[in-house]
Amino acid sequence: MAGRRRLLPEIHSENTQLKSQARRQAINTLIQGSAADIIKLAMLAAHADPDLRALNARLILQVHDELLLEVPQDNAAAAGQRLAAIMSGVRPGGVALDVPLAVDWGQGENWGVAH
Repeated sequence: MAGRRRLLPEIHSENTQLKSQARRQAINTLIQGSAADIIKLAMLAAHADPDLRALNARLILQVHDELLLEVPQDNAAAAGQRLAAIMSGVRPGGVALDVPLAVDWGQGENWGVAH
């Protein structure tokens, strides 16, 4: 989605196992690469967001498709809502997604509770 390329010369192989593996890699690259691009863009947007900064929210951890903020308890709900809006508005390659991103959020004393 962000214009990256992965060269898979084995996709033209006469060996059916190599060819099948390259096809699986091509599909997986699109899915996982796009997910990685989306979360990276969300991280950059969250880090630069003045509203989160005003709430004294700090991005401290990324786990797969989740972002963890450290926020004063009084600002937690506002920060969670703001981060959800940022994440759902990510535009990989500057293009709006056809399918909206669903973003859930939670809050708690630690990641296990908030998760």
